[in-house]
Amino acid sequence: MADKSVAKVDAKGKVTAVSAGDTIITAKSSNGLTAICTVKVNQLFGSIELNYTEYDLAVEMSLNLK
Repeated sequence: MADKSVAKVDAKGKVTAVSAGDTIITAKSSNGLTAICTVKVNQLFGSIELNYTEYDLAVEMSLNLK
């Protein structure tokens, strides 16, 4: 059974991270088959934005990312 404080699973099988940690999710089919997935949720430490997503540079040119 999944640790719901780490990740939750909805009725369609969508897994959503809740907080940092590890958990094991077990799926069971109607015909008795079972599958197990280990999920590790990492804590985000913030975000970063750049002023370019792509840029071509020639040799010896430079670019300042902001």
